[in-house]
Amino acid sequence: MTMAGLTNPEIAKIVDRYIGVSDGYLGNFTYPSHADFYPEYCELDIDPNKYEGTTRKRFITILKSFSPHD
Repeated sequence: MTMAGLTNPEIAKIVDRYIGVSDGYLGNFTYPSHADFYPEYCELDIDPNKYEGTTRKRFITILKSFSPHD
């Protein structure tokens, strides 16, 4: 059984309400702190520098590519 990913409304809620967005960027994340976030807080080996766009766009792309559990 495959687990469905997060829905667009769920992702929007996480990004816009929980983390916050400023000028198209994700909360207080810098590019280096965004890269540190995944191994440090999620125990996931993700390199957001492999993705194009702002920290917000990269975060959304990454959220869409993983299961809700991750």
